[in-house]
Amino acid sequence: MTAKEKAERAKIKKELQKQGVIPPNKKPLNREKFISESSEEFDEVFKNNIYGSTVYLLEAVQIMTVHRTMTEKRSLQAVGAAKALKIEKLV
Repeated sequence: MTAKEKAERAKIKKELQKQGVIPPNKKPLNREKFISESSEEFDEVFKNNIYGSTVYLLEAVQIMTVHRTMTEKRSLQAVGAAKALKIEKLV
């Protein structure tokens, strides 16, 4: 795609966003903040309900590891969940 085509597409996208036809651009996820908040939330829940939160965590990992994209490739999230399962061997 040429620079002229890219500029034209960007212009059209901005116009459509202004009209409300397509949603505005999302801010990128702050991974550090997200991980920190998620860990704190889970720790709080875990303190109050050890059994329930453990079952929830195991179900979440199971769902993530069987998840596939439309092209039948494993997602990066599924790889991350599988890595969490490997940690058990280190303990």
